[in-house]
Amino acid sequence: MTPTTTRPTAVSTPVRTPGPRTHFRDLLAAEWIKLWSLRSSSWAFGASALVVIGINISAAVADYNNWPTYNEGIRALFVPIWAMRDAFTIGASMVLILATGSIGALRLSASTAPDRSVGPLRPYRPAARS
Repeated sequence: MTPTTTRPTAVSTPVRTPGPRTHFRDLLAAEWIKLWSLRSSSWAFGASALVVIGINISAAVADYNNWPTYNEGIRALFVPIWAMRDAFTIGASMVLILATGSIGALRLSASTAPDRSVGPLRPYRPAARS
């Protein structure tokens, strides 16, 4: 048997090529394009807005109908405190949070599985060459 010798290999470092640097506005533009390129984003935003507005209108109508039964203490606190509760209800904020998560999941599945036959939330793997 003869001994084999190995020569040390040089470690290559990545070379930065001169070119235009990316800026924060480039990132915003890319995210904006990615957000609106998914057809269901506009539908999801619109449906979420309608549900949130509907919940808040329901709370405002309930206070309008119950105004004659409120005592003087509640009427005095209505404008500084209760009006904001009608504008931003807990139910509407929960719907808004769920809609935001749903839109995020749609964007994630659109970017990880461009081929719809693969299924949602699975990373795209090109077919092996034979």
